[in-house]
Order: sequence, then structure tokens, then C-alpha cells
Amino acid sequence: MAFPKTCVALVALVLLGTLSTTTPLVLDDSSAVMQTGTPDRVVIDSPLSSVSADEVIVFEAVIYDPVNNVLEGDVHWSASNGSISDDGMFYPWSAGVVEITAEHNGLVATHNVTVEAGVPTSIEITRLTMGVLEPTSLTADVLDGRGNRMPGPATMVWDIDGVYAGLGSPTWTAEELGEVHARVRFNQLEARTAITVTAGAPHAFVFEEPLLVRAGTLQTITPSLVDINGYEMPLSAVGSLAWFAENGSFNAQGEYLATNTGRWLITVSSGNITGSATLQVIP
Repeated sequence: MAFPKTCVALVALVLLGTLSTTTPLVLDDSSAVMQTGTPDRVVIDSPLSSVSADEVIVFEAVIYDPVNNVLEGDVHWSASNGSISDDGMFYPWSAGVVEITAEHNGLVATHNVTVEAGVPTSIEITRLTMGVLEPTSLTADVLDGRGNRMPGPATMVWDIDGVYAGLGSPTWTAEELGEVHARVRFNQLEARTAITVTAGAPHAFVFEEPLLVRAGTLQTITPSLVDINGYEMPLSAVGSLAWFAENGSFNAQGEYLATNTGRWLITVSSGNITGSATLQVIP
């Protein structure tokens, strides 16, 4: 049986009215699920990339839910170096890269900040020894209030035994063994110290000649160790000694056992440092 057109239209309106009343409820329910207010992540807000060791800075963290709503909550702060308070106030210590961590209920955010040395508050001479007759650079560091070191600037002024020696890290040569008194100045900072002048780098072994040994006896042979300019230093400046004798023999203690009379070449070495002499064995 066919329905009148007015009846068909009425049914369509009823169906449309039903859809229009149920569809918004579905959308509202979905929105309610997404906006749960459950923390989803922690973000450190606009952090600085570097800071001076003299500064104190405040880090801030934001807690978000899954749909980027900002939530309230406590954040626990920690730093790999330095100290940081519960409210994110960071106090630097040592210069270098420091990792800052913000944590909320297992959610973690990290940020690396570079701590740079602060304003120099003291100066320290770092060159405390030098070899005689060896051109040597004078060196010093400047330190900030937390002990962070920086190479001394080019404007440092040096004097040795009261005589001007140069700027920055000048080269200076000591002419004799002993001590010299160094002073360095930078702005209002000043440091003084005694620099010890020693023999230079080990260069060779030498012997007091003539070396006389009676045949059939055991005798200790002791060389001297000198630098390139002939200044003597302790044998302890090198490692163990290796001996060679053209005739006769050496034991592990460096004692020579003379056998046949005559003039014989002996050699001692330690690494690339060597020395030789002629030893005479007499009856």
C-alpha cells in the first residue's frame, strides 16, 4: 500500500531529529575522553644554552596532558653538577656541560647547559720548574670564584728577579741552576712564586776517565747523567741501565768483572740515552 507524501515527509523529519539529538552526544563524549587531565609529558620551558659560573638562573618546567593542556603539579629538579633547588634555581659549580633534569611522576625532561668560567678573582703561576739554558714559556692560569681555571690572557705582565720578562706567556731562559723569583700581574691580580732551575732533559752518560780496574776483581762502574749542556742530574731521571763490555762482563748491579788485561770499550744505555768509555784492566 502506498503512503501519502505527507506521511513520508513526517517520517524523514522524525529520523533527522533523532540523528541531530544523538550525534552531538557522541562528539561530547569523545571530547570528554581526550581531556582527561592525566600528565603526559614534562617540558623544560625556554632554557638557556649557556651560563657563567658566577650566575644563578631559574629553570621552569611545564606539565602537559595528551591534548596539550597545562596541568598543575610538583616537579623534582636535579643537576649533574652544581646544585638546583626545588623551585628550579640553579647554582653552577664547575665549568663544563651540566645536565639539568626535571621529573614529575616518572615523566622526565632533560636539558644540557654549558657552564663557562666566571670573572677571574685570582691568578696562579703554573710553570714551577725549567731547564737551565733551555728557552721556556712562563705560564699562569686565572681562576674564578669557584676555582674554574682559564689560561692566562695575553695582557699578563711578567718579571723575573725584578726584571721585566714579557707579556702573556713569554719565553725566558735561565742561565744557571738554582731558583728564580717570578711575578705575574693581571689587572688587580698578582701572583709570586719561586721557579726551580734544574738540569735539562737527560742527554747522555759520561764517565770520569781514566777507568782503572785490576784483573780478577769486581768493581762498580757509575756513570754520570747529563743534559745537552753538560749539567748533571740524578740517575733516577732515567730507567734501568743496560751494560756492554768488549772484554769481561757486567752483572745486574752494574759491577764489572775484569778478566784480561788491556784497554776495553764499555757502553751503558737507557732507552735512547747512551754513553761509552775506555776501561783499562791492569795486572
